[in-house]
Formats: sequence, C-alpha cells, structure tokens
Amino acid sequence: MRLTLALATTGPLLAPAAPAAAHDRNRLTMLGADVSTPPRALHLGATFYDQRGRRGDPYETLKKAGVNHLRLRVRTTRPAATTTGPGWSRRPARRDGTALRS
Repeated sequence: MRLTLALATTGPLLAPAAPAAAHDRNRLTMLGADVSTPPRALHLGATFYDQRGRRGDPYETLKKAGVNHLRLRVRTTRPAATTTGPGWSRRPARRDGTALRS
C-alpha cells in the first residue's frame, strides 16, 4: 500500500513557510495536520512519501514541511471487531459465527 502524504489539494499547505518579514515577526503563523490516521495506516503496512517521492516517516515529513500544530482525534467507539485484531470481543464474534471455540 503506497500513500502519498502531500496530496494535490493540500500540497501548498505542506510547503515550508517563508521567513516572516521584520514587521511581521509578531504575527501568529499556524500550519497544522491531522495525525489520527498514520498509526493505523503504518500498522497495516502503508508507506508514506514526501512531495519529491522519497519514502519516509510521516511525522518527520510534516515537521520538515513546517507543521507546528497537530490534531489528534481520540476515538471513543471501538474499532471493527475481528477475531484476530484489536477490538475483538466474544459477543460480535458469536453473533457473526466467527467465535473461537475453547
């Protein structure tokens, strides 16, 4: 699975910001990204590439692009239940007929 971190619609947002002019030094500059998905994608075997096509760590790529604010969504619902992965429970497995017999 190949994922490109810098999508065409967000490409300009990931470009490093130019240094602020002397009269703009007090201006607030924020460049953010949502980092809720990369851990799961990495767990599933995804690889991330920067705008130049170089493979790398998604967080380092964002850092080099000048991102200084992150959004991390905390999920309150359980992930999809499977018999082998995280989120597995007996009740959905019994209902689906995939429960492990002991």
